[in-house]
Amino acid sequence: MALGQAAGTANTVGADNVFLGSAADASTGNLTNAVAIGANAIVAASNSMALGDASMKVGIHTTTPAAPLDVDGALATRHKNIALVNGLNSNIALTDASFIRITGPTGAFSLGGFTNGVDGRHLIVVNTVAFAMTIKNLDGGSAAANKITTLTGGDVVLAARTSAATFIFDDVSNTWLLLNYN
Repeated sequence: MALGQAAGTANTVGADNVFLGSAADASTGNLTNAVAIGANAIVAASNSMALGDASMKVGIHTTTPAAPLDVDGALATRHKNIALVNGLNSNIALTDASFIRITGPTGAFSLGGFTNGVDGRHLIVVNTVAFAMTIKNLDGGSAAANKITTLTGGDVVLAARTSAATFIFDDVSNTWLLLNYN
């Protein structure tokens, strides 16, 4: 489907593609399920969606967005329970969740690093088990892009049962940065 002025003009092949708005376009061939919505939106990869170009601002619950994505109200993130083991846990596999609860350890344990780092991805980790959680600074057992930089120069120990830490992935340093903890 293509609607609006010049919607989908450069798309010559694909399936289930949708283009809405002025000059919305998919600029590559062999697309599947690609969507472009808004002024000058472009989708350059299969199974992608673009809303507007770099100058467009999208608002949720606001009619005057002040940033590329401006949410006026609450933002909810999905959670997952992640089972860890006693001792060092390196290269912890993350899925799509940005809020994880630790389960599993029956003794002291530590976090060495997380997979699936994407620049700017936030991660909140909550320790609800009865044992202290140590965050390892630049763990040697984790792959380079999975490591955590604590910004303290050393490991950080968090209390049992009611502790949490917030991380963000930085692709300049290619590590997860520990932003805060209690």
